[in-house]
Amino acid sequence: MWCMWCRYLRQHASAAHQVADGTSELLHERKASAKLPRPGKLQVVMPKPGSHSSGDDTVTLGLSQLRELACAARASAEAWGIIGAQLLSRLPKPYSEVTCRRHGPKGKRNKFKVALVHKLPELLGHGSWKPSRERNESYGLSISSNELLVDAKTSWALANAIATLYQLLEVRTLSGQDTIITVPGCPHEIIDFPAFPHRGLLLDTSRTYYPVPWIKTLIASLAEFKINILHLHVTDTTSWPLEVEEFPELTERLSYRDNIGEKQIFSRADIRELVEYARLRGMSLLPEVDGPAHAPALATGKPLWLTAGGTSNYSTQSFGVEPPPGVWNLSNDSALQVVKSVLTQLQEDFSTSPFLHLGGDEPVAGAVCDTLADETQKELCLTQCTTLNGRTGSPWRGGCAVVPLRPADSCANVTWWFPEVLNALVQKWTSPQWHQLQQPCRQQHGQASG
Repeated sequence: MWCMWCRYLRQHASAAHQVADGTSELLHERKASAKLPRPGKLQVVMPKPGSHSSGDDTVTLGLSQLRELACAARASAEAWGIIGAQLLSRLPKPYSEVTCRRHGPKGKRNKFKVALVHKLPELLGHGSWKPSRERNESYGLSISSNELLVDAKTSWALANAIATLYQLLEVRTLSGQDTIITVPGCPHEIIDFPAFPHRGLLLDTSRTYYPVPWIKTLIASLAEFKINILHLHVTDTTSWPLEVEEFPELTERLSYRDNIGEKQIFSRADIRELVEYARLRGMSLLPEVDGPAHAPALATGKPLWLTAGGTSNYSTQSFGVEPPPGVWNLSNDSALQVVKSVLTQLQEDFSTSPFLHLGGDEPVAGAVCDTLADETQKELCLTQCTTLNGRTGSPWRGGCAVVPLRPADSCANVTWWFPEVLNALVQKWTSPQWHQLQQPCRQQHGQASG
């Protein structure tokens, strides 16, 4: 199954590379979907629902039924309308061109009933997104010969229900007739909820640049399988593709170039476009700017922004695990202002993310921590955050932050999520301190502390 999933992503993603820059979004999605396996081809719902019973009947969905589906969608919430339209756009003509009409061509009420059990609140707005562990994503889906019922109390739950419905559909072409859409295995009774509230994929856009259409295709693919987080590892040792308005020299000097010399960067408009595209599919983008280590690219802009100056000399490996080394030099006022500007801009542009990821891996304490830890905490003020975004209280929405904690002598890819913020941006971690910080997380998840 995992191989099937990987093959699916490769096929779906490759379609995006064939789309010209000026192609409309609708044409882009249709070209991408042409590479998809037919709905129903997988024969199973992925991921496996919590409870799923099925029968032996096959229900045919005509235009009137899908029109009813679109109507129930758009009359209830923005989420249903967008997601319902997305479902229809994946289907072949004439189904993809269904418009919302409450009655059939002759004015008679359609017999096939499509309904939502709950009227959904508008939960997909910017700035209102809860952390994934606090979202209600459970749903119920019932399909019989005469009705389709969706029991979803939130827009995120509805997105999951629509994703399941799409996987149950089967496109069939009868001999000499038009294409029809069926739902085999009826009646279906599904009650589902996520086993893991955070279901994400990390995309490294620093070591490899991916154009916006490619990322949008990836988002659409992930949404179909109920992935709710796309973790964008935006910057790293190799490049800085993120546009920062106050410091244009970052992308001017530190970004990749294409074959004709154009900068391969993400403008603020690009980021907001991706955030909106994901929002309408029930997904959020989690931004990561790797620091305080993995930052030697900054030395290309201003060497004094880093300790060790980004040198490639292996003898300076005490300043960083991965050569060329380099750690944010937050004793430098200019470097400090860069960090503040970047974090403030991330908060503004990634409007649906309740978290900010700071990487935090592989710093070497001797580079800056022993001498500047106290001053750094005073300057950045992570527990009050007034210097970052002008707000008091919690440094990130909802009192949450991503605090990646890793021991200095280990390269293990471990990320701990805490509801409270720790002063951990620049600090020397020794083994005893590391185990101390692990303790509350282990207790929270009922794990042994040994």
